[in-house]
Amino acid sequence: MTTTFKNLLAIGLATSLVFGCDEEKETGKMPVQEITVVEVIQKDVPIYNEMVGQVYGLKDIPIRARVDGFLEKISFEEGSRVHKGQLLYNIDPEPFIAEVAAQESKVAESKTVMVNAKNELDRYAPLAEINAVSKSDLDAAQASYDASKSSVKAAEANLQQARIRLGYCSIKAPIYGLIGKTEAREGEYVGKEPNPVILNTVSRIDTVRVQFSISEAKYLEVARAYNKEKSQ
Repeated sequence: MTTTFKNLLAIGLATSLVFGCDEEKETGKMPVQEITVVEVIQKDVPIYNEMVGQVYGLKDIPIRARVDGFLEKISFEEGSRVHKGQLLYNIDPEPFIAEVAAQESKVAESKTVMVNAKNELDRYAPLAEINAVSKSDLDAAQASYDASKSSVKAAEANLQQARIRLGYCSIKAPIYGLIGKTEAREGEYVGKEPNPVILNTVSRIDTVRVQFSISEAKYLEVARAYNKEKSQ
């Protein structure tokens, strides 16, 4: 910086000071400074805590294979909405159809035995009244008939179970909701570990729930604050 420039800068500063002093003398007072005023009030202020949580549907229903077999068909699009009762999966029904047929045969057989036992009882009953047969023969005929009736009921129950298992080959949506990614593909064997048992999940998402965890110290802090507020 040259000496001439320094001299000019000094003269400029001095001139500014002189004009400033003259202006203060003319007005007779300093300019008013603006001050911000804030009203102080007392109130409760919520304290927020940030926590990591996971969002779930109001209902998350797992779709299970209730019988084991080869997955024959998938009848939905992953990530789409499904309606209650909508067909989702088909498991090969042939083994279960055969089981139903076998149980139907056993029911027919047991009913035939029951009819024969009933005829035998009906034949012995009048003979026993005239002492043409012994009381023990009549009791044996009665016991045989009672046993045949129980056999018919057992066979019918087994048939009903076989029909139920056949019905499990068609897996349907239990609720209306959003279906996720399938855990098994067509042709896979499902329904028995280590093969997939839970094939998918249907979630109702019109209302959701959030699950999160907190530390023990934070839980105790919140519990104490809650109990204190409740006791007031």
